[in-house]
Amino acid sequence: MKYTLIKTDNKPAQSVVEQVLLNRGIVPENIERYINPTWNETFPASWLDNISGAAKEVIKTLLKGQKIYVQIDSDCDGYTSAAVLLNYLHRVFPSSVENLISYGVHDKKHHGININNIADDIKLVIVPDASSNEVELHKQLAERGIAVVVLDHHHAPIDDTDPAIIVNNQMGGYPNKMLSGVGIVYKFCQIMDGFLHVTYANDYLDLVALGMIADMMDLRELETRYYIVKGLEEIRNPFFKAMVEKNEFKIKNELNPFTVSWYVAPFINAMTRSGTLEEKTILFQSMLEYEAYKLVPSTKRGCSGQEELVVTQAVRVCGNVKNRQEKEKEATMAMIYSAIEEQEAEKLPILIVQIEKSLDNNLNGLMANQIMAEYQKPVLILTKRVKDDVITWEGSGRGYEISSTNDWRAFIEASGYCMYAEGHPNAFGVGFTPENLEKFKIYIQDIFDGISFEKIYSVDFDWNRDDDFETAILQIAQSKGLWGQGVSEPLIAISTPVTRDRLALMGKGTLKIAIPDSKTTCIKFGFGEEKFEQLLRLLPNKDSMINMTIIGFCRKNEWNGNVTPQIEIKDYMVTKAVSWYF
Repeated sequence: MKYTLIKTDNKPAQSVVEQVLLNRGIVPENIERYINPTWNETFPASWLDNISGAAKEVIKTLLKGQKIYVQIDSDCDGYTSAAVLLNYLHRVFPSSVENLISYGVHDKKHHGININNIADDIKLVIVPDASSNEVELHKQLAERGIAVVVLDHHHAPIDDTDPAIIVNNQMGGYPNKMLSGVGIVYKFCQIMDGFLHVTYANDYLDLVALGMIADMMDLRELETRYYIVKGLEEIRNPFFKAMVEKNEFKIKNELNPFTVSWYVAPFINAMTRSGTLEEKTILFQSMLEYEAYKLVPSTKRGCSGQEELVVTQAVRVCGNVKNRQEKEKEATMAMIYSAIEEQEAEKLPILIVQIEKSLDNNLNGLMANQIMAEYQKPVLILTKRVKDDVITWEGSGRGYEISSTNDWRAFIEASGYCMYAEGHPNAFGVGFTPENLEKFKIYIQDIFDGISFEKIYSVDFDWNRDDDFETAILQIAQSKGLWGQGVSEPLIAISTPVTRDRLALMGKGTLKIAIPDSKTTCIKFGFGEEKFEQLLRLLPNKDSMINMTIIGFCRKNEWNGNVTPQIEIKDYMVTKAVSWYF
């Protein structure tokens, strides 16, 4: 384990929090704007290419009494995007939405239009958060007399032959590239506000915040930061509100990007990956204000014949699916670990895992995330696919953020060896022919020859317990609302002597280390008895001492009304062992 202290060329910071923001690349004049963003950080929706034309197409179709199909994309951003759209349209055209608009979720973890669900009497397809690259499908629908409106944020080449109306902040001159699909839908609703002479769009900012947090949009973009802060001020959506209430003990009245990304978004993503079609549908219905409070037959064990609210059922089912997903993932991970060992995959700069047996595609990205974090390098998990006797290797890729390359999707695409690399810079789908996959392995060995992928933690502070040590930890711990994608939570490093009497294993295997001459404690969850015994063997008696270097996050420990500083250990290293001390 190594670490390096982040250094900036800016003037000395006025506080530890300001220092962290400087370390994240936020210039001094923008720090106050970041901490307390205002409406002034936003850009006019009209700056998005084609957005007025998209709004006119939707209004025209509804006023003609023609049918519309909304395709719901398979992740949290996709669900919130479609929910904002339908909630808004129902508010202005309630009868039309209930009688003319249908929608569909994907049975599997799939992105884009499911053309098989589009009936011949549909006249308009709206695709929030997907489909910018589906030119051929748009042409097929156009041949059937069906128009397409795309409200998306994913990278895709511009094709002048595409008949669809595409609104995408990655295309054209819109300044903020860090709006996700739900952000584009919100901008669409702003344009609708103007045409319809209403002011409804801002009522859906809670879902905008949820979708952008889940899709990991960079908070350093001040417009994005503003929408998230504003959206979390008041939670109106039925499902979002119910999930916050369910996790009230864990959230502790601190609703921010950190708590939303831990206690709300993962349940939606689990459902979109591992839920049945019926379970996914009930989740989406619970996000619709006009559907969430309807009564449906209860699916709760022991409640046969009873009824419950759609939103009540959705929240419970999300928890069940999340538990089910964890069990499925555990079994599949064992297969992946075995493949890594057999293929000696660790020897390559990018961890490429090839699985002959078909995996659950719904879990590919989730497993790639876990492997990337554990092995601390970019990861491709590829499954062998055979179609018409043609073999390909396809799956999910995850980029490693602490590395020499910031956009792994673009890097792989630029290599020229992949069939495709589509999605986000560090979370994408990828495919190779067998021949080109082997060539790609040689290519990356040459490209990264001599470059180390060893984990090096970038820490904001390297403290030796000076007078401000405990105060600084609490200041950072109380600033959780500032951290998120692009503005990562601060890490600190501390070196401390440790003796047997300062170690304890608590509760469900939680390691606790008391810092000498300080109220500060260090903890690590899930440490376990085996690791604890290994640590104790370095301290054979009460007079033994080791020095430990600890990398961790700043926390506050509240117990019986007392608040003390705490460090949640991310990693540690024994730097020195001494037999005796005085």
